[in-house]
Amino acid sequence: MKPLEFIVGNYKITYRLNWIGIETVLLNGKKISKKLSLGKRVHTFELLVDGTMQSFHLESKQSFSGSHVKVELFQNGELIATDYVTFFESTTNIQTSPKDEDNSMFYIGLVFVVLSLCFDWSKVFLFIGLIFLFSAANNKTSEATPADKNHPKPKH
Repeated sequence: MKPLEFIVGNYKITYRLNWIGIETVLLNGKKISKKLSLGKRVHTFELLVDGTMQSFHLESKQSFSGSHVKVELFQNGELIATDYVTFFESTTNIQTSPKDEDNSMFYIGLVFVVLSLCFDWSKVFLFIGLIFLFSAANNKTSEATPADKNHPKPKH
């Protein structure tokens, strides 16, 4: 997944999320926070901006109905930037259809469920796998075509 970058003064704040759900926050390339992404996570830190120490926090919120994570940057409690990490962003020039992306969600969920059951992984991984499976199933049912698309009206 493509990392997000936020610029504040002379600082570059980078947010990274890997495929197993580990969030990493970098400040000018140096790791300052690392957490497992489940639902909502907050990374807090302080920076010297304009000669005064200011508090910052980066908040990530998982969208269980979509395939993205909303990332918001706050300075002294006020929202200053918002961006999104998309799970199935194409990193090559190959065009993928939504059907391929839905299959990817299904397979990722299946892998999490099978590995958590076979290797006695924590229930968290089972939960993550089930979320991916249900999201894939939800996307399949929402793509069902209405009856009028299957039977077009005659042209006059």
